[in-house]
Amino acid sequence: MAAAPLNVLMQVWGAQHPESLPPFSSKEHLHEVIDSTEIGGVPWQSFTATYGGEVVDCDLECAPWKLKGHNIWFRDPLQVLHSQLGNPDFNGEMDLAAKHIYDSKGKQQYGDVLSGEWAHRQS
Repeated sequence: MAAAPLNVLMQVWGAQHPESLPPFSSKEHLHEVIDSTEIGGVPWQSFTATYGGEVVDCDLECAPWKLKGHNIWFRDPLQVLHSQLGNPDFNGEMDLAAKHIYDSKGKQQYGDVLSGEWAHRQS
């Protein structure tokens, strides 16, 4: 997230929760917390993505992103999930069953992927 929107988000947070400080004081603080978060020893990985299409004269000024590589950082989602499922802190906190939830008028309510039709069809 860019610094300006994050600062606005933290100001909104502070306005809605005046009894406590926002969770992050700056973009740098947020990134420090993310970078220091332990996820069961799942290592960071990276690759560089580059634009592979044709570059025309206009792109030199109006689309400079096409001319350079972009580093993509990630943690293997399967390893992260395995780590989360094996973490005792999550014990009893995750509902992994597909479900249909209805309001008082009989209209289906959606709250997460497990309350959707896809999850129900897969189960």
